[in-house]
Amino acid sequence: ISCVIATHNRDELLKETVHSVINQTLPPIEIIIVNDLPNENTKKVVDELIKQSSITINYLEHNMKGKGSISYNLGASKVRGKFIAFLNDDDLWEVDYLKKMSILIKEKDSKICYAGTSKIKNGRKSPHKQLDDNLKMEDFLLKNPGCQQSNLIVNRDLYISLGGFDDYIIPSIDKDFLIRALYFGYNYNVLKERLVIQNKHSGDQLTDINIEFLLGMKKF
Repeated sequence: ISCVIATHNRDELLKETVHSVINQTLPPIEIIIVNDLPNENTKKVVDELIKQSSITINYLEHNMKGKGSISYNLGASKVRGKFIAFLNDDDLWEVDYLKKMSILIKEKDSKICYAGTSKIKNGRKSPHKQLDDNLKMEDFLLKNPGCQQSNLIVNRDLYISLGGFDDYIIPSIDKDFLIRALYFGYNYNVLKERLVIQNKHSGDQLTDINIEFLLGMKKF
């Protein structure tokens, strides 16, 4: 499994996120950090993380802007692993996330799998979304039952063949990807444990209600 992290001006949160990957009981074969806001500060942060990590960390920058999808797709084109685990720069993995997801992949011969999520807000952790098995396409049209980027591990070749994430329909890229997979006859599997933590912080988030959010919903 390769880990791809998309980052955008969240250097302090990025440190925590990368450490949650480095500390996995079953670490990924590599970490690819993709930054859509090239700057020296983030590069210095990543250089320091590289020194601290026993896992290979590769750092990419681009000027194509976007809201994460372009970064994820760019990172996915560079991975060496058979599977890709995506992670937002403000989310975290519990220490056994990759180990338990790897077991699920082997047991189910899965190409697309998700874990349950928790959330941290004001320093308090609480249960968040838990995706159910065998949902249909229509179940994802009006709400998100629990498929995000940070709790998705997907076969690399399948991800690329489906066209990756679509940057034009923010904030629904996570739903859109799974809907397309279901449309083309692929199934998904779910680990019924909350092993991914969403950080509900005070900074800008993709789920903030604004004009860009509403235009993305309209396009979706």
